Amino acid sequence: MDISELRVKIDSIDHQLLVLLKDRLELAEQIGAYKKEKGLPIRDIKREEEVLKERKSIASGLGIKDSEGVEKIFEDILAVSRKVQ
Repeated sequence: MDISELRVKIDSIDHQLLVLLKDRLELAEQIGAYKKEKGLPIRDIKREEEVLKERKSIASGLGIKDSEGVEKIFEDILAVSRKVQ
């Protein structure tokens, strides 16, 4: 397989990731509305810590060597989710 074919595969995966991110952010909007209705704070540090720990563990189980990189990605996703909320 040459580099252009590999890049086409990466582009396809990136598209799938963006579709999933869109879905996740739509759910974050719904959670934000719920929190507003119930008078809850947007930030839930305990939940965020649990999410990061679990995602790093899943990444490790999948054989992803850079679990710190995965943690950074999810820190960014959580930050965007808070903005949406």
